[in-house]
Amino acid sequence: MSGSSKQARSSSQRISPYNYGSACSSSVFGCISYTNARVANSTVSSTASTANQPVGEMPYVATGKLLIATTTDGSFNSWCSASLIGKGLLVKAAHCLNDYGRGAGGFYKSWRFIPAQNSTSSDSGPYGSWDWDTVVTPTVYVNGTDVCSTRGIACNNDVAVIILAKNSSGQYPSAISQIGYYSYGYNGYGSRTEGSSGTKRSMITQLGYPGGLDNGRLMQRGDSYAQYTGTGTGRSPRNLIMGSQMNGGSSGGPWLINFGTVPTLTGSSAGAAPVRNVVQATTSWGYTSSTIQVQGASTFAQNSAFPSASYVEGGTDYGPGNIGALAKAACGASGGNGQAKGACF
Repeated sequence: MSGSSKQARSSSQRISPYNYGSACSSSVFGCISYTNARVANSTVSSTASTANQPVGEMPYVATGKLLIATTTDGSFNSWCSASLIGKGLLVKAAHCLNDYGRGAGGFYKSWRFIPAQNSTSSDSGPYGSWDWDTVVTPTVYVNGTDVCSTRGIACNNDVAVIILAKNSSGQYPSAISQIGYYSYGYNGYGSRTEGSSGTKRSMITQLGYPGGLDNGRLMQRGDSYAQYTGTGTGRSPRNLIMGSQMNGGSSGGPWLINFGTVPTLTGSSAGAAPVRNVVQATTSWGYTSSTIQVQGASTFAQNSAFPSASYVEGGTDYGPGNIGALAKAACGASGGNGQAKGACF
């Protein structure tokens, strides 16, 4: 284990043992243990044909790489991670779409989503690729008035959605038999207040494409408990914080609770929050030092910019807070009209 005198034996170098960053301290949320593993069948080598193969079914394949063109020539020169919460509806971090506080001029130029991306190709992946149609971002993030601990970093509302364009076959990702989409949760669904300190925590699975692991070529999975921090006001954003080995490129990847395939109950009972594969947040920030292995996320929740407990249009309740407002703006008839395009739920 990093940072301790204990030794661990492992038959595989593809997964970190239960670990934490060697430079963690009370000043950076303490030492938060995590595990990390590649989502793939084999080690990377020039001869292993299975090296780049992701798990080929749900729930992994609703996550993918989001290629970004930041300049007007349209070439993809950066990337984030993203996940599907509708047939053709992505959720990711707002900073993957817009340079905080720069208004309309701060938007990047183009985006392409590749579910379960497994190579360096910018053109496609094992299931194809989808370009963007409409982006929806929080106004407070775009105009630079969000609650953030540092300008544009660790904010209440570093979250956004994209309505994808259909591919050349007239399909959204969900038309591919292996690909589904996640649910989304809000206001701490599945979390629990623990101990006398009143710390609110969730068990989180994080997916993404960090550049510091396999050069960002292959999907990575991290698991850790995550704790809620901040008040949501002043310079104290309401965030989730978890232990993670991921870094740049993982931004926008989903933070899920109850990740995995639901078992048949044959003598056990369901937990208090049984809904499976629920996105609670998306990766927003981390430390530039690779020895501080902690990341944070803007929570899907009500806050001062999105106070409503219910964003409703046309008889559909999209939920409360930032995620409810964004989903309504994307899928409601008066917004992105994604529902009419068949991109939503």
